[in-house]
Amino acid sequence: TASAQEPPYQQGSGSELVYQCTAYVKMNSGEVQSVDDVGPGSQCFGYVDGFMDGVHSASPMISDNWRATGFCLAGSTMDTMIKVYLAFMEKNPKYLDQDKGASLRAALHDAYPCRK
Repeated sequence: TASAQEPPYQQGSGSELVYQCTAYVKMNSGEVQSVDDVGPGSQCFGYVDGFMDGVHSASPMISDNWRATGFCLAGSTMDTMIKVYLAFMEKNPKYLDQDKGASLRAALHDAYPCRK
C-alpha cells in the first residue's frame, strides 16, 4: 500500500502559512511550476483574507479603531501583506512553530504599527 507523504510543515503553524504563502507568491507571479502550488496558494489568500475579515468584524470598536488590533493597514494590498508576512517569517523563525494566526498578527504589527 502507498503511504501518504508528510507535509513539509506542522498543521496550523506559522510554517504551514509560510508554505502556503510561498506558493501564493509563485502562483501570483506566474512562477507556478506545478498544479500542486495552486491549492496551497489559494489557502494562503483565503486564510489572510479571512483573518482580515475577522479583524474587521470582531467588534465595532475594533472595526472603527485600528489601534485596538495592534496594526494599521491603510492602503495595504493583500499581495503586499502576504509578502510582508513572508519577509517577517524569514527574519523571525521562532514563529514557525507558533499558531499561524499569532505569526500573522505579529508580522502585521511589526510592519504596520499605528502612529499615535
